[in-house]
Amino acid sequence: RQMCIRDSINVAGWASPFSDQPQFNLKAGLTGLELPRFSSYAARLLGLNLETGQLNVDAVAKTKEAALDGSAKINLKSLKFTSLSAAAEKKLSGQVGMPVQTAVGLLQDSNKAINLTIPVGGTIANPDIDLSDAIGQAIGGALKSLFPPTALASMLSSAGGSGINFKPIPYDSGSSKLGPAATRYADNLVSLLTQRPKLAVRVCGRATEKDLTDFAVQ
Repeated sequence: RQMCIRDSINVAGWASPFSDQPQFNLKAGLTGLELPRFSSYAARLLGLNLETGQLNVDAVAKTKEAALDGSAKINLKSLKFTSLSAAAEKKLSGQVGMPVQTAVGLLQDSNKAINLTIPVGGTIANPDIDLSDAIGQAIGGALKSLFPPTALASMLSSAGGSGINFKPIPYDSGSSKLGPAATRYADNLVSLLTQRPKLAVRVCGRATEKDLTDFAVQ
């Protein structure tokens, strides 16, 4: 069977919800759902006020002996939100695994779109949806084309209360010029900021003992 409601929701497949063990094999699509109309729900569940955004979802799910197996491809366009309180933002950031604004900055591309694939497991009575893992994989995908695996692992492991820490861009001691490796790394940071325009990076400089020695000799 196939069902279509207002050209925005499509469901195809079969279901036996009233059997001893409910079974189904379904494909569903949701198109063009404007998120601000659900801001009151987001406020209660997540502590967020949804200002703008449009949601599109393609999902597949089936059961086998009450076990769930499925995934949802989520496309969020022009998402903009504010946290209702510092406590609510801290709680959501803990669920995401990094500051939520940092996560959005890393996920939202130059077209103001966020794309996630979220696996669904567990059972009908107790579904298992790991949003943090989906976000981590999407962020890793956004970074791995620009940074080597060792640098990428360091970035993701540093994600926490203050966001992601990028490794320092090294200068030769006593010099203000970048070497070839440092130039490539800086260029990759520029590419990342171009691809992820909502991402903000805080930059600070640091002198080493060798710098002070070289300057004292000059």
